Amino acid sequence: MAPGTTPDAAEELQLIVDTSDDFICVTEVDGRFRWVNRAFARKLGYPGGTLTGIQSLSLIHPDDVDRVLAAARNGANAITVAFRFKHALGHWVDMEMNRRITYDELGQPTGTVIISRDVTQRKQAEERFRLLAEHSPIGIYIAQDRAIAYVNPRFEALTGYSAGELIGSDPLLLVIPEDRQLVRDSAVAMLKGERETEYEYRIAHKSGDTRWIMENLVSIEYEGKRAALGNYSDITERKAAEEELEKTLHELARSNEELGQFAYVASHDLQEPLRMVASFTQLLGRRYKGKLDDDADEFIRYAVEGVNRMQQLINDLLDYSRVGTRGNPFVEVDANKTMGLVLDSLYARIQETGATVEVAQLPTIAADAVQLEQLFQNLVGNALKYRAEAPPAVSVSAKEEAAGWHFTVSDNGIGIDPAYADRIFIIFQRLHGKEQYEGTGIGLAICKKIVDRHGGSIWVESSPGQGSTFHFILPKGGGTV
Repeated sequence: MAPGTTPDAAEELQLIVDTSDDFICVTEVDGRFRWVNRAFARKLGYPGGTLTGIQSLSLIHPDDVDRVLAAARNGANAITVAFRFKHALGHWVDMEMNRRITYDELGQPTGTVIISRDVTQRKQAEERFRLLAEHSPIGIYIAQDRAIAYVNPRFEALTGYSAGELIGSDPLLLVIPEDRQLVRDSAVAMLKGERETEYEYRIAHKSGDTRWIMENLVSIEYEGKRAALGNYSDITERKAAEEELEKTLHELARSNEELGQFAYVASHDLQEPLRMVASFTQLLGRRYKGKLDDDADEFIRYAVEGVNRMQQLINDLLDYSRVGTRGNPFVEVDANKTMGLVLDSLYARIQETGATVEVAQLPTIAADAVQLEQLFQNLVGNALKYRAEAPPAVSVSAKEEAAGWHFTVSDNGIGIDPAYADRIFIIFQRLHGKEQYEGTGIGLAICKKIVDRHGGSIWVESSPGQGSTFHFILPKGGGTV
């Protein structure tokens, strides 16, 4: 073709054939080469014309000849078959060919047109895959056209079936009927472009047992065609553990609810007889004060103090039980207004102790308004109670973090030994005797329960004589109860 001219259709076709990386040839009816393209020379080492008249079967690996002939005898005009072709240097090249028969005007076969492709790299990759799969602790299978094409030993062990029983069968047959739609939907999602899907379902083991499977399904190319690669993991024990845990958590929640109801009812019902004991004990104290001996007056005083402490303890127990069972819905709460209410209720104690309370700008958060006030009141009240010789200095602040709003309540009080930093949040745990500081040891336990209900966390940083800083974080979205 002269420079600057346009090729006709035949020249254009010849140009495409000669520059193709595929091996293209025409053979006679008896299988002898009539013509080959330039790829045979470039890649297989056969210069133009050297193969003409050579029997094509003589260059196919002896172990593959019968398979090629069997494919050719099936009567189809077009066939696809894999084989090994001999390179001019003597080694074998993995090939995959598409063969089509050509006919003359009378319908008689005149030869064949064969297009072959070097699939050596693909075969090597498949062999590497098989080697890895054979030793994998995960069950692996490949499915094409809704039929299993390959399984590894682990897959056989997980299902109880041999490779011979599995290959060629529909993988859905392993799935119990109730879960088959889930598997179908997941496969469809993968085919629609979600390259990887992961899901759990149940299979029927050959033994008759039902096993839970976690499958990861991926779209791949296998032997030149699109396929699905499934990775099987047996999660039967994990699912059993999850079910047992869920059952235990359900029972625990029910038990906690019943315990909370019991504590509320019991505490409520104790109030009336306790008020009666308190009234008559105080009446005895007033009526017979100075009329009996000193021991009697002291005994009556002890009885009155004991009743008062019991009433305080019952009230604190009621507050503790109500955190989980009598909580209000979460709403948007302005923490600045909440602190204002707290300072109003603690006004007398602040004046009495000469305390200063500094409150920085606080956020609006999703919370139980009553419990948030109770939380601040307990922490600020403790700062006033456990004071050192100097007047109490309390500061309250908050900052926004990724986990939520981080609040701090700091004081200059007597401090806490770090060894007891966790213990103080346990109900009835006291670090000081009732003779030193009043209270029942429930206040900080209530604080922790409130913070827990809001989905947050609470802790303290302190050392003896250096004051304390209580930290608590409340999620921005509030809790879940």
